[in-house]
Amino acid sequence: MKRKFPASETASVWIGDFTDEDEFDGHIKDDVEAKLQLSTELWKVSEMTVEKEPKPIRELLTGFSHAQFFLEEAIATAEQKGITAAHAAFVVFYLALREAPEVWGSLRFLGSFGKEK
Repeated sequence: MKRKFPASETASVWIGDFTDEDEFDGHIKDDVEAKLQLSTELWKVSEMTVEKEPKPIRELLTGFSHAQFFLEEAIATAEQKGITAAHAAFVVFYLALREAPEVWGSLRFLGSFGKEK
């Protein structure tokens, strides 16, 4: 896996089916953060959402900061992969990943989107 951080106007997006925020947060810390090994604390450059009921991908991702970096492309990628809805989303801003695994434990990596994808 190749990573670029910081990558201007770029965001990396994961989705999953967590319905418990603490469980989701623990998974991010134990799996995603450990694999990324960024030079800054992950919580400083990321946002997440957890919903009790599955939401369409557009609805799930709308409202994140810097959505203009990734929203439309992430939605199109999810559609290409046959993903229509999810309970949770995790977005890391200014991070571009290449050759990254699609499955990260219980999360699915949609991709890196934006200027430096």
